[in-house]
Amino acid sequence: GSCLLNPPTTMFNCCLSEPETNSEEVAVRKDVRLNTNESERNDSPNSEGAQKRRPSIRTKQSEGYNSEIHEVYEHDKDHLEWLNMSLKHLWPEMSEAARAVAVGKVLPSIKAKLLAKGKGAIYDVKFSEFTLGSQPVVLGPIQVSRMPRGSVRVRVLLDYRSDMHVEMELDTSYGRWCFGMRDFRIVGEMVTRVRPHIPDSPGTGSVSVFFVDPPKVDFTFSGNMSFGNFPFVKEAIRHSVDSLIAEMFVLPNVATQHISLTDLKMYPLVFSSPVPVGILRVTLQETVLESKIVEVASEEKSPSKKKAGTGILSRMFSPFTKAFKGVLYAWEETEEFIERQVGAVIGVTTEPYMKWQLGQQVWMPDFKPGASFNFAMYDPEQHVKVSLWDRDLLSKDDLMGETTFQAVKAIFHSGERVPLIVPGEEDLSAGTFNAKIEFLVTSPGHNSSEGYLVVIRVREFLQGGSALKGKKLAMRAVFGDEQQITKAGAAMLDITETIPAKAMLKKIEENMNEAGVDEEAIQKVLDLESLRQCSFAINRSLHFVVANHEIEEGEVSLHLVDMDIVQQKKGKDKKESPRSPRSPRASEADEEVVGSMKISLKQLYEAEGLEIGGPFEFDAKELGKIDVKMHVHLSGLEPTSLETVNKMAVDEDKMAAEVEEILQEM
Repeated sequence: GSCLLNPPTTMFNCCLSEPETNSEEVAVRKDVRLNTNESERNDSPNSEGAQKRRPSIRTKQSEGYNSEIHEVYEHDKDHLEWLNMSLKHLWPEMSEAARAVAVGKVLPSIKAKLLAKGKGAIYDVKFSEFTLGSQPVVLGPIQVSRMPRGSVRVRVLLDYRSDMHVEMELDTSYGRWCFGMRDFRIVGEMVTRVRPHIPDSPGTGSVSVFFVDPPKVDFTFSGNMSFGNFPFVKEAIRHSVDSLIAEMFVLPNVATQHISLTDLKMYPLVFSSPVPVGILRVTLQETVLESKIVEVASEEKSPSKKKAGTGILSRMFSPFTKAFKGVLYAWEETEEFIERQVGAVIGVTTEPYMKWQLGQQVWMPDFKPGASFNFAMYDPEQHVKVSLWDRDLLSKDDLMGETTFQAVKAIFHSGERVPLIVPGEEDLSAGTFNAKIEFLVTSPGHNSSEGYLVVIRVREFLQGGSALKGKKLAMRAVFGDEQQITKAGAAMLDITETIPAKAMLKKIEENMNEAGVDEEAIQKVLDLESLRQCSFAINRSLHFVVANHEIEEGEVSLHLVDMDIVQQKKGKDKKESPRSPRSPRASEADEEVVGSMKISLKQLYEAEGLEIGGPFEFDAKELGKIDVKMHVHLSGLEPTSLETVNKMAVDEDKMAAEVEEILQEM
């Protein structure tokens, strides 16, 4: 991880209104304004940018709780014409500025690394092309929500269809090589949360940025990387790019920039994950494919024939489809027969499968009635995508049908037959599904008959001295058969390693040398080992859904793990044969674990406020004691009524229509 200089460690849910502390979870004001002295507005629903008022997802349904109201203003792209025109006007200069930064700052770093790794085989590195093109980012439609304590949430459609071209040139002992990227494009709904004041960190404000759902990304390779434009190669590379973006900016991953309001100092960028605001519980009841009901009790599965001309062999002969339709159909039958035989040998089914996805969470229920899954929801504007796929072994799986709906509105479809629409065929369905869908809002510190969410919020690892320097540690939580793990902690600069401290120590050493002080005495004076401290920023949340009957004897196991060893074990696993999956030997099963502890759910349930705030200390054996700043609590899961969901759901017709139109163009 990169080195950080102790940014504010307050963890808050940037998707909502307040820091994630129990005392601030419950809203206490019915009317929320940007300023307490501001008079109430009564905008007409028919006026431009008409104000809408909707309750927060945190609004409690039981008596004794006040409602937290958010004011929402919506504008289409035309209202942002001034901003988009400004971007268009400034884009050429912004392109030149970006080039100056790339050449002056980025290129030297890249060049140094490549020359070092090339070990004499690389002579020179430079940009042969660098331009952002003439097409700027286009923003809109936009929604602005006025949140408590003067904070603002801006949700905007970002559409960047660039004609950019960036290409690097390498002079090597094997000749000159060029590689680059052009025509980069990204489309998605981006949310920016501006908090001018953070109560837990006085004098500090922040700006958080994230995508509600994974954005659509496309690009073209240039130079010697043009081979990457072949469909199967590009698909793999694009998947890697999507994963990289998702790990940084797609919920539950949030990028936050903290700012000191006293001296306008910019703290290092912090990547964190918020606590879920609710659980979307889906229980599959029935799936119908081609008029056949798929029953778990039946061993027969609904066959799904592919149309002639959709497999890999038919695509190879697509120019001759009409002349050789019969031959192609025979080829398809042969291909399916081969796939079934190969699948039988390697133990992989070739039957259709269903996939549910919310953010980065994926559930494949295999058409089993009664199968259930708990999706963690971090924002009411996230979407659930349900898709039906035809599994192929000799080519890419084919999308047969799909449907998408806003996560918070999912309960409207509970108990209904929902069609899976064939792509490009609005009136044609590949099948239907029927599921019981429940939306349970988290209520920290409150009991519930519907179960609980146990949340482990890990902020920081700390230890005096230098024993942890260079280590990549993460936290793994295990409950029953489930386990979750944070990212490796980002090392934060020790006070003795800051530039001012180093300059001061160097000056002290020079002065002592000039004064003729003995070298041994100088080194003793400059020995700051006792002041050194290793600290790693985590800022991640782990969570598990817990049933009421599991509270009595259940426990959560927490493990500090060495991520270097985890990665080494993953590398070994990849080398093993897929037909003989590798089972860790007893001696190496937990070799990455450097320290552990267990938290009793009963102890947590009996704690005041259903929370334990620490301190937590892990015995890391030869690494010594490691202090962990973390907070563990139980949140009751409260059912939400259809009426409340309808009020808090976002009217996204404008933005949804705009996104659909853009994606069809792509």
